[in-house]
Amino acid sequence: MLGELSATLFVITKVLSKNGSKGLVKAGASMVLIAAAVKILADAVVKLSGLSWDEIIKGLSAIGGGLLELSVAMKIINGAKVSLSTSVAMIALAKACQMLGDALVKFSTFSWDEIGRGLSAMGGAFSRTYYLVECP
Repeated sequence: MLGELSATLFVITKVLSKNGSKGLVKAGASMVLIAAAVKILADAVVKLSGLSWDEIIKGLSAIGGGLLELSVAMKIINGAKVSLSTSVAMIALAKACQMLGDALVKFSTFSWDEIGRGLSAMGGAFSRTYYLVECP
């Protein structure tokens, strides 16, 4: 297997080197991105394999609804200029929503007693942090 990989990389390097080092760098970067995409897809397949058909149907329905909303929003803002900073902010917002969703999933496994104790501890930690920051 290692020999096949080495031979493949050798052939790819020879073919791509005809375009100079600039082409080789672009090709290398593209290969890394493709590998990352394949890894993401493989992780998704592993996660999907643990779902029941009912969960898959619910998930696909939610994704379909989300894509519909996204396409409507894109149609509405079609004429608007979306800057790079706006795109970055949208990614940050999406990541924050993902983190909140993950937290909600974790919280759903807690009892009300555990939630109460956790919130009390967080309140105490925040008040101590405030005291340390505000008091000299």
